[in-house]
Formats: sequence, C-alpha cells, structure tokens
Amino acid sequence: MNFIRALILFLSFNMLVSCGPSVYHNIRITPALGSGIWQEGREVSQKTVNRVKVTVAFEKIDETEMVYDVTITNRGKTNILFDPAKVFCDFYFTLPEADTGTQTAGDALVTGKPDAVINAADPEQIIKAYETLKANEESSYESDQTANDVGCCIGTAGSLAADSDEERREYEEMQEDAERDSKRRESLHMERMQKMNEQTAYYEKEALRKTTVLPGQTVRGKVHIPVSLKAKLLVLNIPLNDLKFYFIYGQVIEKP
Repeated sequence: MNFIRALILFLSFNMLVSCGPSVYHNIRITPALGSGIWQEGREVSQKTVNRVKVTVAFEKIDETEMVYDVTITNRGKTNILFDPAKVFCDFYFTLPEADTGTQTAGDALVTGKPDAVINAADPEQIIKAYETLKANEESSYESDQTANDVGCCIGTAGSLAADSDEERREYEEMQEDAERDSKRRESLHMERMQKMNEQTAYYEKEALRKTTVLPGQTVRGKVHIPVSLKAKLLVLNIPLNDLKFYFIYGQVIEKP
C-alpha cells in the first residue's frame, strides 16, 4: 500500500508538470554503438537468444520517464514470460576511457558496478493508482458540489426573505458566486477526469503488460523507465525466463 500511495503522489505531480520548454527537449538517447537498423524513423537495437528476438527503440523522454518501444518475437518451442516488474535499467554517470579513438567497443562500455539501478514502471500498478486517483477526484468533487449547492440554496432563500433591496442583492450575489464556483469546479473536474481516463487507456492499450509469449507469437508495447539527467550510459535489461537481454544506450544533453 505504501508503494501505491507513493505512486499516486508521483502521478499527481506528473499531471501538474508544466508543458513549457525544459532540458528534456534537448536530450538525445541513441544506441551506444549504433545499430544501423532503422524502423519507423527510429534506430533500433536487436538481440536474439535461443530463437527469441527482442527489438528495442527509444521513443521519447519527458520530466518523469523514458519510453522504449519493445517487440518480443518467440521463434522457439517454449512459452516466454514477460514481466515488466522484472525489467530494470542500469545508469552509468561517467563514460569509460576508450582504448583507441573515441569509441569503446562491446561490453567494455558497461564494465563495473552501475551508479544507479532503477526498475521499470509496472503498468498494472500505474493503472490501479489512476483508478484510485479517479475515485478520490469523484469523491472530492461531490463533496465540493454539495457544499456549493448549500451556498446556492442559502442565497436563493435569503433573497426571497430579504427585508431590503440591499440585503436581497447581497444574497443574490452569494447565489451568483456559488453558481460560478459550481461551473468552475465542474470544468476542472471534467478536465482532470479526462486526463486520468486518457492515461489509464494509454497504459491499458499501449504499455507492454505482463504476458506469456507463445511459440510463434510476437508482442509489442511500451516500457517506461524513470529518468536520470546524470546518466551518460543506460543499460536496459529485459529478463525473459532464464534468458537475459540488455541494450546499451548513450544519453547526451545537447545545448539548445
């Protein structure tokens, strides 16, 4: 439950993040060694182990997360379990020295202990958190509207029972203010609910959720990793049964 509460706070903050220019618009994340393989306008990395192929393409980054497009194809004879809760990313804050030139090769890029290890976001937990946020929003809205309706009733009754035009006008203004507040709250409520419904639908349809990939089957979806501005090398680790797939990316913050 503590994790769910923390996730709800994170999602609430995420909905309030400004859409204005930020350093995240100047971050470039690419395969560290360059794959030379392009699909749908993005450079992809591919690995095949025991007839299981995983293809990964970096899609985007914002103030809270990186998004990777992941495709898993099972050409083997056994079922393959994908669990986003087991996916993680190693972050390296410094680049290793190159033996020759400016580019090291192969695993030399990621030798040593990573500076940080961060788990991928679990779509099931995020969906549950959004459902909780929506329930809280509905409850808060209904409570606010009830209080607002009381204000409208007081204004209406007061204006009818007023002893003077001045007193009647005061109650009428109270009613008008309450009605304006009601419309404003309704508009904000609908906007918040729309955003949360859109996010819930996104994770339900687009995220790569826990699934079993049958022989001959291909699955595809988004994997979400929290960001780190300090990282210069990222290693995306995708365990599938006892098979280990990892993909090395370089991260550069370019000057605007």
